[in-house]
Amino acid sequence: MPRTVQWYVRTALACLVLSMFIGVLRQYDLWRGGIGFGPYVRVVHIHLALMGGVVQMIMGVAMWMFPQDREPSQRLPFREGPAWTAYALFNGGLFGRFAAEYLHRGGAGDVFGGLAVLTGLMQIAAVGIVVVSLWRLRAHRREKPPQTP
Repeated sequence: MPRTVQWYVRTALACLVLSMFIGVLRQYDLWRGGIGFGPYVRVVHIHLALMGGVVQMIMGVAMWMFPQDREPSQRLPFREGPAWTAYALFNGGLFGRFAAEYLHRGGAGDVFGGLAVLTGLMQIAAVGIVVVSLWRLRAHRREKPPQTP
């Protein structure tokens, strides 16, 4: 498995574990109090599980499985530069959004609301890079029509 894909999968699993941990702490806070989690933590919990865990896992596994017509020993069928760029944009957007949204909801200023939107756009750009890369792989693989003599 390519190193890029390994990082996508490992980060997705880490996001799922972190999300479950935050969910348990949030539920404990609702039950016993004392931790001080606000409604913002619910957004973090769900976004971390769905975007950080599920979507990132789908992107990593898709990059690994889509080019099935090549031997594993051959050169990577996808370009690693865009894959790493998408990884950085996606995770930077994911964790940057948490900080920006927390600061915005805490009254730190409207600039953090705009930053939360920007980090969401980073995630959209990352998914777009992966989709375009995978689309090109599939389109390039199409068989040419048989030629008649």
